[in-house]
Amino acid sequence: MKTMGAETINKRINWRVELKDGGELQFKDLKSLCDELEINRTSVYKIQTGRSKPLRQKEIINIEKIYIHDNEL
Repeated sequence: MKTMGAETINKRINWRVELKDGGELQFKDLKSLCDELEINRTSVYKIQTGRSKPLRQKEIINIEKIYIHDNEL
């Protein structure tokens, strides 16, 4: 699994994953998202930007990158 560049935790970005069953998962870093959902980092970015649909990960509907403002830290 390719997650090398995802090792760093960016305190200004969180990741939200919307699931088909109506659930929602939130991750503080890309590495934990990739590890837990067993998805390639490149696929995460393609789904997030809308260039790809999550066909292999059938339980995932959408992946969203959330930017946190300084006053929320």
